[in-house]
Amino acid sequence: CRFIMICNNACKVIDPLRSRCICLRVPAPGAGEVKSCMERAFKKEKGKVLPGPVADRIAGMAARNLRKAMLMLEACSVKHDPITDSAEPVAADWEVFVGIIAHNIVETQTPKRLMEIRQQFYDLLGSCIPAELIMRKLTVELLKKLDDCLKPQVLHYAAYFEHRMQQGSKPIWHLEAFTAKVMALYARWSVEFMEVMDDFDE
Repeated sequence: CRFIMICNNACKVIDPLRSRCICLRVPAPGAGEVKSCMERAFKKEKGKVLPGPVADRIAGMAARNLRKAMLMLEACSVKHDPITDSAEPVAADWEVFVGIIAHNIVETQTPKRLMEIRQQFYDLLGSCIPAELIMRKLTVELLKKLDDCLKPQVLHYAAYFEHRMQQGSKPIWHLEAFTAKVMALYARWSVEFMEVMDDFDE
C-alpha cells in the first residue's frame, strides 16, 4: 500500500516521517496558469469568455494560489452578473477582517485595544484561518500603513514571532506578542515624530 501526503510546509513534518518518504516539491502555478484555469472554469460554468482585465486582477490578488483565485472568481461572479471589464474582485472576509485589525493597531495603542484585538484573533482562529496566514496578511496590511523607517523592524519581528509560533503550541500568544511589539514601536515613533514637528514649528 502506498500513501501520497501533501503539505504546504515541509518543515512541520517530523524527521522520521520525512526520512521514509520521497519528497517532491511542486511549485505553485504561475499567474498565466491561474488565469488559464479560471478562463476554462468560467467557460464551462457560464458559457462565456472571462474578461481579460478581471482575470488579470484576480490572478494578481490570488498570489499564485489557485484555490483562492477560484473562490474569488466565484464571489465576483455572484456580485457582478454579468462580469464586465470594470468588475472588481471581492476579497475574502477574513482578509478584510485582518485589514480592520491592522487599522485598529495603528489607530490606538492601549491595553484595552490590545485585548480587543486578542479577541479578534480568537475569532479568526476559531474560523480555522491558519495562524501563519494571519501573521503574513497582518504584516502586509501593516506595511501599507506604517512609515518607511518602521517597516524593517516590523518585518524583523514578524519573522521572529512566526518562527516562535512554529515551535510553540499556542499561536494566540505569538500573534498577541507581535501586535504588542508593533504597537510599542508605532507609539514610540509617533512621540518622536511629534517632537520633531514641534521643534520644526519653533
